[in-house]
Amino acid sequence: MSTHTGNDRIRTVVEKAWSDPAFKAKLLKDPHAALKSLGMEVPAGITVRVHEDKPEERHYVLPMPLPSDLSDAQLESIAGGTTSTVTKGKKKSNPVSTPSIGVINQGGG
Repeated sequence: MSTHTGNDRIRTVVEKAWSDPAFKAKLLKDPHAALKSLGMEVPAGITVRVHEDKPEERHYVLPMPLPSDLSDAQLESIAGGTTSTVTKGKKKSNPVSTPSIGVINQGGG
């Protein structure tokens, strides 16, 4: 299993899909096998679905709600993270005051 952060893994997968049409096709058809080929094992019982944005169609992923039994210290540790925006050839971090969520943006902004 890779020791990279979630955002690092997202960036790796997106960059590979953009540069390798065969990997992209595999990722869309069999995400578990495609991720495994990059050394990213998916735990048993987890389903991965990959959708490709198109000019006329966008996808938003709503994260699972946070458990209501988190302590103040636990809530503080996840609040105020950063998101990573991946665009062709660049990566930038944006400070936010919400839990960290990886954002993929193939377009201009």
